[in-house]
Amino acid sequence: MICVRPTERYPQGRTGTTAGYQAHRKQGEPTCADCRKAHAAEVRTRQQRPDYKSRRRAEYERNWDSYSARNLKAKHGLTVDQYAEKLKGQDDGCAICGTRLPGGRSKGRFFVDHDHDCCPSYMSCSKCRRGLLCAACNVGLGAFGDDTDRLIAAAAYLMSWRESDLPPTDAP
Repeated sequence: MICVRPTERYPQGRTGTTAGYQAHRKQGEPTCADCRKAHAAEVRTRQQRPDYKSRRRAEYERNWDSYSARNLKAKHGLTVDQYAEKLKGQDDGCAICGTRLPGGRSKGRFFVDHDHDCCPSYMSCSKCRRGLLCAACNVGLGAFGDDTDRLIAAAAYLMSWRESDLPPTDAP
């Protein structure tokens, strides 16, 4: 095990230290229990500092573009250029309602809609990507579970409500 080997800084080896944990990870080998426990303890200590959340939030804000690009690639296999091309193909708006304001917590990014029957998790493959949606349309589709029958029934319900709610006309 890599954490057992002595180094200049750790003459007894790094077992039971965060350095040992990192050495395991760097070598691509499984971490030992002692190193995992030491690393977890250090992370807990770091997270309990009063400024931890504000510093993490500030770092996220500063590097939002790189986090967003990495997220697009990891979750949906899309590069930023592919995303931009897809959005341009939708006239720079939501694929359903056409709004140009994505809304929600996405900071200017539309949500990548995909077929949840193909990829049931939050990730998608290139085969099941459908379009880019604003926050409201994305939540709406999600609430209906991508069930077209329920969506059609909801649309019929709304249309019948509007038709019955019209004021009477004063016909002579």
